[in-house]
Amino acid sequence: MFLFGFNGHITSHMSIGHSMWLGYYFLPFFILLLLRLFDNGDWKTWPVWMGLVLFGILLQGSIQIFIWCVMFLGILWLFSKPHRSTILRGLLASALLGAFRLIPGVIEFESFKRSFLPGHRTFTDIINALVTLVSPYNAIDDYPIGWWELDMYIGSVGLIFVLAFCIYPFLRPRNEDIALSKYIGLLIPSGVLALLSLGYLYLPIQRLPIPLASLQRNPSRFLIMPLVLLIIFASIHAQRWLAERSLHSIERMIYLGLFIVIGHDMVQHARVWRIENLAKALPEPTAELLTSIAISNQPDPAYFLIFGISFAISVTALAFSVLYLMKHRSK
Repeated sequence: MFLFGFNGHITSHMSIGHSMWLGYYFLPFFILLLLRLFDNGDWKTWPVWMGLVLFGILLQGSIQIFIWCVMFLGILWLFSKPHRSTILRGLLASALLGAFRLIPGVIEFESFKRSFLPGHRTFTDIINALVTLVSPYNAIDDYPIGWWELDMYIGSVGLIFVLAFCIYPFLRPRNEDIALSKYIGLLIPSGVLALLSLGYLYLPIQRLPIPLASLQRNPSRFLIMPLVLLIIFASIHAQRWLAERSLHSIERMIYLGLFIVIGHDMVQHARVWRIENLAKALPEPTAELLTSIAISNQPDPAYFLIFGISFAISVTALAFSVLYLMKHRSK
C-alpha cells in the first residue's frame, strides 16, 4: 500500500498538478489481468476485462498511462507467442471502447510534434531517483527536467524489500506455486520500458509516424510500469514467505520496525511534496503566460462529426462488453 500508493512518482505528479495521473490507480487491475493471462491463457473474457481497464484509464484522462499500458502489451505480444491472439483482442477492445477519446486525439495530434526531453541520464540516476528524497526547492536545480519527472522514490528499505522478494522466488524453483518463472515473460516488456527510460533511447520511436507516439516526450516516466510490477511481485512473495513461517516475537518486532520505516519514508516524501511547498518553491507564472491562457471556442463541425461517430462506437462497444460479460459470467 505504501510503496504503490505513495511512491515518489505518483506523489510528485499529483502535487505538481497532473490530475490526469489518477489513472495510475488502475494499474493494479492491469497487472492482475496480466498475471491471470499467464495463469489461464484461454480465459474467454480476458480481452473484454482488459479493454474495460484501459477504458477506465482513458476516462480519467490518463492518455499517457494508457499509452504505456499499450506499449507494455505490444512488447508482450512480440515475445509471448501463446498469448498473442488474446492480447491482440484486448488491444482491439480497448481501442473500440476508447474510440471517443482516441480517434479525435489521433486526428488532432496527427502532425503535432512535441519537443523531446531526456530521460534518466545513467543507471545511477535511476537508483538515485528510487532512494533520494529531493525537495521541491531543489526540483529544478541541475536537472534537465523537473525532478517530478524523474522521481520514483521508494526509499532504501523499500528498494531492498522489492529486490529481496523479487529474487527470493528464484531460490525456490521447485515450488511452482511461488516461483516467478511462470511470469518471467512479464519481465521482458518491463525491461524494455526501463531501458527506454534512459536518456535519448526513446527519441527515434517518438519521431516515427505512430499515432500519439509524439505525446511521449518524457521517457523517464516509463520506469513506473516495471516498478509497480516489481512492487506487486514482491508483495505477493513476501506474503507467501510470511505464511510459511511461525515467527518469534523478536522477528515480528524486526519486521514491524522495517514496515514502519517504509511507511515513514513514504509519508515523509508526501509531506515534503505538499502543494503548499511547491507553491513556495517554484517561480511565479509570468504575466505573458497568464495572458496567453485561453479556452478555444471555435466552430469545428468536422471535428464534432468525428467525435459523434467515435462516441457511437464507444457506446456500442461498451454495451457489447456488458452483454458479453453477462453471457460468460458463470464460465
